[in-house]
Amino acid sequence: MSEVNLSLLTQKEIDTLVKFLKETSDSVDSEVLSQDSIDKLIHMMHTYSKKTIGNHKELGKVKAMSSVLDASCTWSISYEENQDDGYIKLYATDGKDKEYITPRGYSCACFVEDDSEWGYAISPVHFVDVAKTFQLKFSKDTYEEICKRFADKNYGDASYDVDDFFLATGKDLMGCLL
Repeated sequence: MSEVNLSLLTQKEIDTLVKFLKETSDSVDSEVLSQDSIDKLIHMMHTYSKKTIGNHKELGKVKAMSSVLDASCTWSISYEENQDDGYIKLYATDGKDKEYITPRGYSCACFVEDDSEWGYAISPVHFVDVAKTFQLKFSKDTYEEICKRFADKNYGDASYDVDDFFLATGKDLMGCLL
């Protein structure tokens, strides 16, 4: 099985990356990008297109985590139900500001204004993974609500014991709990 080399870019991708970096240079704290950051940008460029072709949907505004999340305060993750369709919306908050986290934004570890949706529920293990990716905390109550909602939407009973396969490990939970 061959691995895709993300370090090779076309000239168009390089131009797009340079343009993106120039546009966001005021909001980025560091003058040096880590290899991990570069790989995430390349993944985002390979995965998402500004044009609506096939399965690719148009991206709205893209904001890097470091340009949104203020390191001086604790940001947490929570969710709300969309009143129109009953789907959940995940968001990061510092108590006053909200930044929505979409599935597309999660896959590129940035905040993206787009129309991708989580659906009626998200598995608890996936919720914790989103929190870890965005370096967010959550309360025990929030995690329990996610578990109950997952059980209700998947098994028809909020009190159903969710299989361990869908639950986060204790280690992962300890790293994310407020």
